[in-house]
Amino acid sequence: MSARQPTRPERLRSSARAWPAWGVIGAAVAGAVLIVTAAARPAPVVRSDAAAHAMPSAMAACERTSRVCDPAALRAYPLTSPMAHGARLLTEQQVVARYGGGGDIVRARLMTYRQAATAFPALAASAVIDRSREVWVLTRYYPKPVTVPFAGGYGPPGEPATEQISAVSVVIDATTGTVTDSCLGCAVIPRSG
Repeated sequence: MSARQPTRPERLRSSARAWPAWGVIGAAVAGAVLIVTAAARPAPVVRSDAAAHAMPSAMAACERTSRVCDPAALRAYPLTSPMAHGARLLTEQQVVARYGGGGDIVRARLMTYRQAATAFPALAASAVIDRSREVWVLTRYYPKPVTVPFAGGYGPPGEPATEQISAVSVVIDATTGTVTDSCLGCAVIPRSG
């Protein structure tokens, strides 16, 4: 006597009952593979701060304790000495054209670095710029707030990745056009003046 063949609906019901079992088996196999893979992976190597940034340990130690670790490089930096007598200064129009951006409200003032450090200590905070140098302090106001990386992309873990700012301020050396200091979200020169 021949066995009766299951009908199509019976085969579908039977296979539908088998899928949960295959799902449990598949999950168990995947979990075992994950555990074996994780166990086979070497533990992360914890490196010192100097090794993580490929900085020689002597330089890392110097930076923890000293303001200047390469005196020769500091002496070669032109902004550490006074400006040459009669040096040609960038005009406000040149500074605004170079750093101001089109369509934004830009305010700029010419002063010495000493005056900038006194008036705006959070902005003009360099310890190496010669205090007698002439600088432009420029504030750029955006028509609408803009999104920028939080803390320039160097914020602590867990902080937001971006922030909204309405202004940016910079200090620009008046002879070389070098930006010496900057602050996202700072408006040091008033908008109406």
